[in-house]
Amino acid sequence: MKVYDIISEDKEVAEAPVSRTKQFAKKLGAKGLAKIPGAKGLAKGVAAEVDVGDEANRIKSELQQWMRGSGIKKRELQVRDFLNFLVNAGFGKKEAIEVIKKHAPADEKDQVATLTASQYSEITEAIDMRVVDKVLKDLVQKGFKKQAGGKQARSKYATQAGGKKKAGSSEEELKKAADMLKKAGYNISK
Repeated sequence: MKVYDIISEDKEVAEAPVSRTKQFAKKLGAKGLAKIPGAKGLAKGVAAEVDVGDEANRIKSELQQWMRGSGIKKRELQVRDFLNFLVNAGFGKKEAIEVIKKHAPADEKDQVATLTASQYSEITEAIDMRVVDKVLKDLVQKGFKKQAGGKQARSKYATQAGGKKKAGSSEEELKKAADMLKKAGYNISK
């Protein structure tokens, strides 16, 4: 970070997708809310925000490490390299391109035109690190949203039938396996 970035009023100073100070405050707030009866739901919501922020910051840290190892300076990160990094981090290429386009500055027509063509051609322009932060946070939030349903417990009053059960019990499967082994000439004992 440069001194000009710190004293400049027209630029947003960002060290990571979510600032460490905000993350710390949210963590403290979640712990405090968890101790208040009736506020545990709110505490879990704040904890989920913290989790998303921590993941975005972790990916940003890995990006910075990869950039240093590759000899890429902050203002030299090309969109195609950033896109390849995102794909290697597990994000879909099409989704990553859409998010990059969403956060690309609209006032620079050349950059938007190049980003639009990015699905079909190589991009040789640098991407602003503030845009990188927004893209990382947005992709992590989208991923969190997609995994909905994976972590909560099934309601004991659910009206929809659960997932399909395997046909047959485990005893039936064992009997079939034992019969198959006996036909093959093996001796089976308990």
